[in-house]
Amino acid sequence: MRYQLQKWWEIQQKLCLKLNRSQKIYLIALYTLPISTLLWLFQSNNDSIWAFSFSIGALFLGVLSDVAYLFNYLKKYKLAKKLTIYGYAFISFFLLSFSYQIVNHLAEFDVGLLTNTVIFTSFVLLPLLIFLVIIVLLTIGLLLAEIYFFISLTSTKRFKRTSNTLFKIKSERYPKHTFFGRIVAYSLIILITFMLGAFAKKPYEKLLSKSVAWYMYQFEAVKYSRCQFPEGKEGKAISLDNNEILFIEKKSDGYRFQPMKCVEKLK
Repeated sequence: MRYQLQKWWEIQQKLCLKLNRSQKIYLIALYTLPISTLLWLFQSNNDSIWAFSFSIGALFLGVLSDVAYLFNYLKKYKLAKKLTIYGYAFISFFLLSFSYQIVNHLAEFDVGLLTNTVIFTSFVLLPLLIFLVIIVLLTIGLLLAEIYFFISLTSTKRFKRTSNTLFKIKSERYPKHTFFGRIVAYSLIILITFMLGAFAKKPYEKLLSKSVAWYMYQFEAVKYSRCQFPEGKEGKAISLDNNEILFIEKKSDGYRFQPMKCVEKLK
C-alpha cells in the first residue's frame, strides 16, 4: 500500500511538471472537492466546512488565473487598452447614475446637489459591481473555453496554423481534460456566485440604505441652519437651494427624511 501511494505521488509530480498554473490549481480542486463535499454532507463540522471552502477557493483561484492570463495577453494590444479605458468610463458612469437613483429613492426628493453622498454610495455599491463583473467574466470564460477547445482539438493542420496566427493561443497539455475541467469549474462558480448573491441580497440592501442615510446625516446635513426646523423636532438639515431644505430626523429604527420649504430665521 505504501509503495502504491509513493508511486502515485511520483506520477502526480511528473504530471504537475507538464501543467501550467491554472491546470495545477484545477488539479488540486479535482482531488479535494469530492472528498470535502462528502465530508461536509455527512460530517458537518468546522474542519469539513474549512475543507469544502478550500476546494471552492481553489476553483475561484483557477478561474482568476485564467482571467489573469487573458488580461496579460490582451493588454499588449492597443485595442485592449482602449477597451479597458472605455470599460472603466462606462462602469464609473453606471455607478454614479445608479447611486443617484438610490439616494433619490431614499430621500424621496430631488438630490442633485448631494454630490458627496452620491460618490459615497458608489463606493458602497462596489460589492454589487464585483458580483456583476464576476458573472460577466465567467460567461465570457465559458465561451472562450469552447472556442479554445475547438481550436485545440481540430484535426486540420492548416486550420491550426491559421488559428494560431490569428489568436496566438499557447497550446496546453491535455486540452480535452482541461476543457471539461473548466466547464465544470466555471459552472460551479457561477452557481455558487448566484447562491451567495441571493443569500446576501436582503442584508446588503439594508446595509446600503443604512450606510447612505448615516452618511447623509453625519456629513451632508448640518445642525445649525438659516432655516427653521419643524417645531418640537430635533435633527439636521441639508440646504437644497434658497427655498428648500431636506430635514433629517434620527429615529431609533433609522432616519426619516422630510423635504420642506425654507422659512428663514432672520426676516
